Amino acid sequence: MKTITNEIVIDASPSAVYSACVDIERWPRIFPTVLSTSREEVGEDEIVMTMSVANDFGTNTVRSRRRYTPSRERIDFEMLTLPPQIGSMTGTWVVEPSGHGSRLLITHTFDVPPQLEGDAREEALSRVGATIFGTTEHVLSCLAASLERR
Repeated sequence: MKTITNEIVIDASPSAVYSACVDIERWPRIFPTVLSTSREEVGEDEIVMTMSVANDFGTNTVRSRRRYTPSRERIDFEMLTLPPQIGSMTGTWVVEPSGHGSRLLITHTFDVPPQLEGDAREEALSRVGATIFGTTEHVLSCLAASLERR
């Protein structure tokens, strides 16, 4: 398993950043890689999100369970279906005050498919980690641009 963390400071209030993070219906208008989203409410502050994406992993439909903690402006997620390059993934989105704006930290803890072993496993972890990091950097820059235009 490997953990990757991305962060960005956004010139917007923590509540505005958190609101954009949980409003998944807006994501196709914010993120060019997101083709569509849908949600299924499964509990108080908990959803299963289905999202079609086109990114460096190809065009895929992924599903995740997302647990919201509005009082802490935190989202915990567990991926239920993933692109074939990734074996498992969990993580968090955390919004914190930062100066006159907000800092958003996204952490992904992931593994590659279990059939990979030895050097092939290490190479795949490195390659997948670099792709997740780059994709998340792009997402964060799109989110910041969207919120800072307002």
